[in-house]
Amino acid sequence: MGDSLALLAAAAVGYAWYRTRARRAGLSWPARRDAIFGVGVVAAIWVTSGPPQARGAQLEWVWMAQLLALLLVLPLV
Repeated sequence: MGDSLALLAAAAVGYAWYRTRARRAGLSWPARRDAIFGVGVVAAIWVTSGPPQARGAQLEWVWMAQLLALLLVLPLV
């Protein structure tokens, strides 16, 4: 759980850094990108630290749903 949160925090910091660099360079940056990235980070936190993570070791279908969300759904966001 701690590794995934650290990775997501690093991704959020990197995104904010590039966002700031783009603004300083005068590039347009739609707010929609920020919203989609935020939804992706929140969804990843929920999948890796929420109920799917808590029950994943006990129920095989929850573990499989968690893996499918991480591999198939979150990359689309």
